[in-house]
Amino acid sequence: MKIKLLLLSFLLIGSSDSFAAKIIGKIRDTSSKELLIGAYVSITNNSSQEVYRTITGLDGTYNLSNIPKGVYSLEVSFMGYASFREIIEFTTDNTTLSIDFDLESDDAVLSEVIVSAGVKGTDIQARQLEKNSASVLNIISARQIQLSPDITVANVIQRVSGLSIERNASGDPQYAIVRGMDKRYNNTLVNGIKIPSPDNENRFVPLDIFPAVLLERLEVYKSLTANMEADAIGGTVNMIMKSAPNQLMLEGDIQLGYNQLNLDRPFQTYDRSYLNRRSPKERFGDNYRATPADFPVENMINKGITTLPDIFANLTFGNRYLDNKLGVMLGGSFQNSYRPVSNYFYDPGVSFLPGNPLLMRELIERETSSQLQRTAFHGKLDYAINPKHSISLYLGQYLLNEFRVRDQVRRESFVSTTDYAVYPITRFSNIFQSITTTNLQGDKVLIKNRQEIFFWERQLGETMVEMLARTPVRAPYIGEPQGEAICLDPNNNYYTVSEELNSSTPPNLYKYLLSN
Repeated sequence: MKIKLLLLSFLLIGSSDSFAAKIIGKIRDTSSKELLIGAYVSITNNSSQEVYRTITGLDGTYNLSNIPKGVYSLEVSFMGYASFREIIEFTTDNTTLSIDFDLESDDAVLSEVIVSAGVKGTDIQARQLEKNSASVLNIISARQIQLSPDITVANVIQRVSGLSIERNASGDPQYAIVRGMDKRYNNTLVNGIKIPSPDNENRFVPLDIFPAVLLERLEVYKSLTANMEADAIGGTVNMIMKSAPNQLMLEGDIQLGYNQLNLDRPFQTYDRSYLNRRSPKERFGDNYRATPADFPVENMINKGITTLPDIFANLTFGNRYLDNKLGVMLGGSFQNSYRPVSNYFYDPGVSFLPGNPLLMRELIERETSSQLQRTAFHGKLDYAINPKHSISLYLGQYLLNEFRVRDQVRRESFVSTTDYAVYPITRFSNIFQSITTTNLQGDKVLIKNRQEIFFWERQLGETMVEMLARTPVRAPYIGEPQGEAICLDPNNNYYTVSEELNSSTPPNLYKYLLSN
């Protein structure tokens, strides 16, 4: 009985398939008659909108079965070929249609293939720039910075191989030493533009004033090329700040922390309301004679407090507007930290006994309390005038305030517990530093000498230094006497004119079409 039921079920399955329509065939190239593997075939029922799909196999054939009778829209497509569409009809359930298709090549589809990927701020972009650089270059990407605990550019740069760091009095990294050269032999750039130093005596720039969160990448050039600043014998540090993304981006971060030493002892501070950043001469003029009243003493009275937690906060917003022509990037960062340091050391003296042994007679105990406040504002706009021309505007302001109290006690005969002399010294210091930078840049550069004109086009995310390191294109030019003036317009034209003044006829204005 079981054998009969099983045989009956096989008969039912076979009979149900025999009463369904099917369509079979081959798909080939019209010109070469080559079979196309992986071509897409679909039919859609015009009434129920039910869709049946398949692709051609290794032999270029297709097979669609179990299709109810009715009217269908058939479509055959393959990448690089023009699609074929036709209306077919199955009048009975057991109809079998055999249709072969010859597809024609679609040259318009194959005329150009553009592959793009978002690599800004990634390790991939960093390695590509290092590989293509004309000089010795190391790059720390934004991705690496995100994975590290670094809060300032000075913290980040110590991760670059071959560099050493000069630290400040609190032990934090501050200046980069490239190739063993002192900090005065290196220069600092923001987006390829040299920035001034906040120091009124030295031209080197402290890197701890810049928050790491605003970086797209950090570039360190360890060798000079002709297109770089000439005063960087040691090397160049170039900070590439974040630019507008391709889509809406809103990122924020807030961190809190506390130093155990601030719980073990009071943090020393003072009243800063009496501080004035300008000298009496700056406030009252060159002929003013300062008096003791111009120098308040309230800011020299220290007091111990219990500090608030350290805070590190930042917010970044970016988007594109006006049909992706206008890019906007805005960012801000605030850092407030309390850095206590306790240490002691001996000030040895030399004995006049034979052998001149050292005498450990003085002990110096020092407690330092430093409050660091970093504030940064960052904005970048870029606008695509047309597919061949764009301009960008960068605005950045960076501020660092440090308020420090150093209590020092020099103790003589420190071995004694009852009879010894103590010399206390308290030092107050206030450091205010700020850097403001603004630069307007385009994406095309023409440089002219007496005989030739050289043309560069800046690529996405490329700095001026990187652009000028590439081999330029020689642009068309007709020689002129004293031909030194050149300009570029938004319509991809450039103009030259002679500056010769002795000629009796006005000079000619030459117009050229800039070809990429």
